[in-house]
Amino acid sequence: MDEDPKDTIDVLESVWASIDELCSGLSAHEWDLPTDCPGWTVKDQVSHIIGTESMLAGKPTPDQEVVPRPYVKNRIGEMNEVHVEARRRLPPEEVLAEFRSITQERLEDLRNMSLEEFGRQVMTPEGPGSYLDFMKIRVFDCWVHEQDIRRAVKKPGNLAGKAARNAVSRCFKAMPYVVGKKAAFPEGASVTFVISYRDTPPPDKLTVTVKSGRGIAVDSFEALPSVKFRSDVGTYVALCSGRINPRTSLKEGIVELAGDETLGYRLIDNLAFVI
Repeated sequence: MDEDPKDTIDVLESVWASIDELCSGLSAHEWDLPTDCPGWTVKDQVSHIIGTESMLAGKPTPDQEVVPRPYVKNRIGEMNEVHVEARRRLPPEEVLAEFRSITQERLEDLRNMSLEEFGRQVMTPEGPGSYLDFMKIRVFDCWVHEQDIRRAVKKPGNLAGKAARNAVSRCFKAMPYVVGKKAAFPEGASVTFVISYRDTPPPDKLTVTVKSGRGIAVDSFEALPSVKFRSDVGTYVALCSGRINPRTSLKEGIVELAGDETLGYRLIDNLAFVI
């Protein structure tokens, strides 16, 4: 394996540290606030991260009966709910202490892993891949849940740097599928995404066009795109994750569309792809 996992581990550590710092200052009321994940409070979000990392650390699954809930739609959702339900009666300080403990344990384990271990093939949430691929998904997942918490408590942050740009990069990889398949843009139609950050570097841009019935990311595009989509990183990833209403985001001005209005609405209505 040629790729050095250190960068991925460092970014994962930075996301966990950001969550720790954020949650350390929350009131009891804020811990109980609902988030954009149906049925989950701020505390439930932290419990979910604890559950996934505990599973990856090889710890036993809690012996917890889960009451059927309308937002639990598959086996993965059921497994997630076990860990969340098992911690619902715990006080926030105990959940935060467990978060600190399991993330520290995971960081120690990851830093002691060999390149061969990072290269071994496993089943990730996106299908077969290396263990390092799985950890890159963990960076994305934990950052998304951090943003869920931040929106709920109205404390924006961590919207710049490697974690934020990693999230946009992962979403960009799905845009050919979104444009060509989900939004079903016609042959030759195109969209340019422009995503801005809270720091000084220029925004990230991506153009996708449809060729032979498939969405394709292109390095250059001479003609004007059919649609130009512009938003900030937090809004864009929240839309891709199905967390917020695209039409509301458009009305509030945190999403801007230019070009073909019909295709623009079709795009934002189909941006959500994260399971």
